[in-house]
Amino acid sequence: MITSCASSVAVAPSGAPLPYTPDFKGFATARYTVNVLDWKAFGQGAVSYQTLSHVGLRATDDAELGTMPAYATVDVSAGASRNHLEFELFVKNLFDSRGQENRYTDCPVQLCSSTVAGVPHSVFVVPIVPRTIGVRVRQSF
Repeated sequence: MITSCASSVAVAPSGAPLPYTPDFKGFATARYTVNVLDWKAFGQGAVSYQTLSHVGLRATDDAELGTMPAYATVDVSAGASRNHLEFELFVKNLFDSRGQENRYTDCPVQLCSSTVAGVPHSVFVVPIVPRTIGVRVRQSF
């Protein structure tokens, strides 16, 4: 346990990256719309990507918790609308990417080191939303 901020364990090294902040995060969307009979149809694709990110500010956090790896997701959808009615079929995370939103332990990193009372600690991972397939129906009034 850290009892003083003077401890080297409590200090982040100069130039340490911010936690949960990837160096790069990008998003692109393309949509194509066409008239089919009396319907206005569309197809859409979106891609997002982010580089790896660190969980903590201190070097010991990376050693204990690791880093969250880079990942990319692809979303697609297609649909049609007419007379205030819209139908849409969508797939989010098409390739079922296993990106991570968070990593943590069941006890403070300073106490867990690699074992607690001889029992190894676990690192828990919070994943991004898995592949999701759905249908949307909207009615405007």
